[in-house]
Amino acid sequence: MKDLDDVEDDGTTLVSRINTYFQSRSIIVNDSQPLDIDSLVLYFNKRVDAFSRRGSGYVLVSMDRLTVSFVKYRPLDGSSYIPIPAWLRTKHCVVNVQNNEERCFVWAVLFALFPAECNPHRTSHYV
Repeated sequence: MKDLDDVEDDGTTLVSRINTYFQSRSIIVNDSQPLDIDSLVLYFNKRVDAFSRRGSGYVLVSMDRLTVSFVKYRPLDGSSYIPIPAWLRTKHCVVNVQNNEERCFVWAVLFALFPAECNPHRTSHYV
């Protein structure tokens, strides 16, 4: 959507303004990966250049707003036994080994290597 803002005295040059939104990819920032502002600025400039090269002919003159969002990153990690939903359990397509410690991944690997004939959800088959 174009809004005509200014017309020169001779009526030949029109200046228009459009609202365009650019966003960057999500990045992880921690002690081993500090925030790299230079790479974000480079990424933003590439997006603006790509927009101009697609035939818009617009030139970035100013930015009205810049929003930065920070979210605490909590990656998923293994935990103890969690019952699977009934709709998945009735399909008999998933083996959920019942255990009381935080080694679910170990039990899943052992099941894949040494599948039990009966009661595959019991840890006693994989010791």
